[in-house]
Amino acid sequence: SGKNVEASLVANWNAIPKKCNNTARETGYRVFGVRVAVFCDGDFWHGRNWEELRVRLAQGTNAAYWTAKIESNIERDRLNTALLEKQGWRVIRLWETDIKRDPRAAADMIREIVFERKGLRSTGGNRTQSK
Repeated sequence: SGKNVEASLVANWNAIPKKCNNTARETGYRVFGVRVAVFCDGDFWHGRNWEELRVRLAQGTNAAYWTAKIESNIERDRLNTALLEKQGWRVIRLWETDIKRDPRAAADMIREIVFERKGLRSTGGNRTQSK
């Protein structure tokens, strides 16, 4: 689950929940020293498979509200990602169901990016200097 990814971030990289330089919302986690921001986005709230979700929302109760809400979340995510990237951050956005399906793969992807940013490369859990 997302909790496994969060525990790994905290235990392995001293990552903490933190706002990253003028974003409108908190990142999921910031990894110190390497400017990696990790967001664990809920499928519904952040509009995964938006075209399909929009159709389902249009058929439900309070469709206009929910459509506008999810669209504003998608736009805010896009703007925050662009702002962080402009400031030199590497932004990782993970979907809720992907984390739940394979939390180890999510953690491994984050680890690889953190190691890359630190100038290291991962070899099955061992750290080696990059050339």
